[in-house]
Amino acid sequence: MSSLDVGVVGAGIVGLSAAINIQRLIRRVKVTVVADNFGRDTATPVTPCIFLPIPSCIRGVDSTKASEWLTDSWTHHYQMANSPEGKESGQSFMSGHYLWSHLPDRPNKIMPTLVKEYHLLDEQEKEALHFTYRHACRITTVVIDPIKYMQWLMKEFRQRGGQVVSDTAYSLQQLYGQFDVVVNCVGTRGRETVQDPYLVPVKGYVVQVEHECPKNFLITDDPITVIPHAESSIVDVGHILEPDVFSQEKNMELVELLLNKVKALVPSLMGSTVIESYVSRRPYRSPPLIKIEMVRCGGPVLPVVHNIGQGLETVTLAWGMGAEVAHLVQDVLRLVKPFPHMCRPFNTLA
Repeated sequence: MSSLDVGVVGAGIVGLSAAINIQRLIRRVKVTVVADNFGRDTATPVTPCIFLPIPSCIRGVDSTKASEWLTDSWTHHYQMANSPEGKESGQSFMSGHYLWSHLPDRPNKIMPTLVKEYHLLDEQEKEALHFTYRHACRITTVVIDPIKYMQWLMKEFRQRGGQVVSDTAYSLQQLYGQFDVVVNCVGTRGRETVQDPYLVPVKGYVVQVEHECPKNFLITDDPITVIPHAESSIVDVGHILEPDVFSQEKNMELVELLLNKVKALVPSLMGSTVIESYVSRRPYRSPPLIKIEMVRCGGPVLPVVHNIGQGLETVTLAWGMGAEVAHLVQDVLRLVKPFPHMCRPFNTLA
């Protein structure tokens, strides 16, 4: 075992974001990603993701903490979209509208500061666009191609000396003895891996249609999303959500309901041709779990940093939460390496 060995369980956007943040923060660290699937974020259909900073969507987390995660994520994605690596990493700027009727507990003061452009529509502007929601804003933000982004993350991770191990972690205890610290970024199997009853799958639908239209997105708090692909005539529409549904079977009645709702909102899509529909499953937890835990492995314990449950906000939160995970890993390593007896069960300590 090297002087500093960190294992990250999960090779999705969350796992790789945490792994790279650890590599950037901690010197002389060896990071290994353990997963049974590599090459793409298996929980995400091939659909663009919009960076949309809404703290109230991160349930159970105080607004200050949520704002920290969102700010770190925005800094990363904005810099990437503004750089020569933007095209390779699948990140660019796109304008569109966000509509909402349900008022959050606190006003969203952070969105105007974390997007490239922000304009709150007045009543006359909403009427001209036939928006029936109580509130609407036009923003320019970052749109992310998850496949290209996953490829960039893996390339960055490997270039920094990262290693990958193709294996299924049925429990975190099976990794004891291999790493100084384990970072738990498991996806849809996380409920079984960590035995967390609060981690549930959220099932949604994404329908791809072919339609020539302006490259502007539309997102509502229902939630409904209409996101055009930047380099083709494909438009992705989603989501009708079914919480705590484990089945991946497609409910065609819900697909039809989704299409009808979207066409009522965007009449220009009325004549579009349906290409394909997807089922999207996301591990969701309220609140997302990010904390240190000493996991018992028989006699000794394994230091674990949990980073799970981002749900639909995965892309918006992954980098910011990964930055916090890196600092937690650094704290644990400072404790464990000089004082290895801390990895014995706590009740044996004087």
